Amino acid sequence: MKTPLSVIHLMIKDEDEPHFTAIGDELDRLKKGLEMVLYTARLDEFEHDFYVEMLPLEKIIRSVSKFRN
Repeated sequence: MKTPLSVIHLMIKDEDEPHFTAIGDELDRLKKGLEMVLYTARLDEFEHDFYVEMLPLEKIIRSVSKFRN
């Protein structure tokens, strides 16, 4: 599903006429809908998408701030 949407996007990206703008708007809606469906389908396997761990936040912030000074 993503490939045809990408092809349509490439076909209209440099066009300025109103009907191409309307197609681009509909394309954006289709992309958002597809992403929502894919996201919902992945909810059952959420643990495969993210790895949660504890991090020493203070240490990380201090190390980053040292580089900025």
